[in-house]
Amino acid sequence: MNCVEQVSYVPCGCKAHLDPKDPRASIWKYALGCLEFPLQNPISHMGEAQGEKPSRFLKGDLRAISKDQKSRMFEKLKKKFGINIQIFLRQIKALGYMPIKDENIIVEICGLHSRCMQ
Repeated sequence: MNCVEQVSYVPCGCKAHLDPKDPRASIWKYALGCLEFPLQNPISHMGEAQGEKPSRFLKGDLRAISKDQKSRMFEKLKKKFGINIQIFLRQIKALGYMPIKDENIIVEICGLHSRCMQ
């Protein structure tokens, strides 16, 4: 399913596919219209969500989703977690990606990255 709205940036094609039973599914469905999020690359890395133990995260590619999708995503995150959107946006801008916890995720690897991994 291709749920990425029209953007001028062309992502590599790597995607995170979220299990429909995951608690984040309602946020993704509302914001993106599906359960997939474009990735910068298929490699996960260690990180910490606020107040949680270290876990593995993927790098969601915010350049590959529309402004409307971003707005809906941030609206839901604010509502669900009570986060300050301005602080969150500054943190995301500094990171350069949207951190996606890699639990209940299947990663689809694009042709370019699969060739690099051989």
